[in-house]
Amino acid sequence: MASNYTYHRILPQNAKAGYTEFDVVDFQMSFPARSLLLGTVRLEGSVDVTVDSLTLDNAANATKNVVFDCDVGGHTFIENITTNIGGSVVESLGDYARYVKMSAVAMTSIDDNSNSSAVCELKACSDQQTNDILKGEFPPVDPDAGTAIRVSPDFSIKPRICLNGGVGTLAHRRSGDITLSINLARNYSALFGADVGATTQYTLKDLRLTFNSVPDDMKNVPVSMRTKINIKQSIQSSQANVNVRVPAVCDSVSCSFQVQAFENTPGNDNQILHQVPLLSATQFIFNDSTNSLVSYQIRNNAELIDRAIASFVDADKNTLGTTRLANGNGFMIGLNFDEVIDLSNQKFSIELNSDVSNLIPLVMYMYFHSFIKL
Repeated sequence: MASNYTYHRILPQNAKAGYTEFDVVDFQMSFPARSLLLGTVRLEGSVDVTVDSLTLDNAANATKNVVFDCDVGGHTFIENITTNIGGSVVESLGDYARYVKMSAVAMTSIDDNSNSSAVCELKACSDQQTNDILKGEFPPVDPDAGTAIRVSPDFSIKPRICLNGGVGTLAHRRSGDITLSINLARNYSALFGADVGATTQYTLKDLRLTFNSVPDDMKNVPVSMRTKINIKQSIQSSQANVNVRVPAVCDSVSCSFQVQAFENTPGNDNQILHQVPLLSATQFIFNDSTNSLVSYQIRNNAELIDRAIASFVDADKNTLGTTRLANGNGFMIGLNFDEVIDLSNQKFSIELNSDVSNLIPLVMYMYFHSFIKL
């Protein structure tokens, strides 16, 4: 019955008029005697971007080039999201906006950013369009009623977290209150463009978290939710051997790269997916579920791209052609393991043969796809 379907809207525990870079925003989700409907958690609010304390619609800033990544949208203002269920951290996803960028490039086409589900997240078909978005709107008014008042751009984003990575319901009697902690990104991470500088700042306002719940059916069916674990390392040689330990059971890994000197710097898109220069071979080395050594060596660019797309195992669809991934709009590597593997007791290795050197080192961002069951 519709009356049993409840819409929840909660404010931050540390509520204030505006939130800026480095702020931490905490939400406590409580739904006694009910069950959270997975996949319905959203973060909503509005944003103002200012240069010299003036919004971008001001005449002094009318030609200023201040934008954000059109594939990331409102997610760009988030650096890290931590989910705490039952007093335990079940997911802490850092470099969050980059993961959103990677999943968008792998799972959608640029035209999909015109869909209503993307527009409400402030996504667009070009980075330049985001400049127009940030200027806000002046709704038409009756000429006799007065001057139009600017309306800040608002957003409703669906965070790529475990609570949105499952199907079904999670009963409060099993989870207790759920806490989400959101670390906001620095200005130079969220925004870029030729006119982004020391006086450029974003401010989030009217933040709230929304989700839906249904009555607890008192069943104890296990609930599975997708999670991500991110690790990053620097690459400074032509024959790089990256070894990591991942404290989880995983079924795939997705990786992207950025020139280290570009990271969190003014004017540069911090979510850009740089190419690895003259990458000639990629090799993934690990032990499979039978503890047998597995080595995937990839020398063909088409296979490299296909495996990167396939690494997003939670993709509803893949509309990406190889052109977009290879033509400068994004580059990734990845591997779907085709099985669930416990990586907590072994080293996972990625070997890259390329033209990388210590003169222009790269940062390699790795996102391991895992899951939890409650």
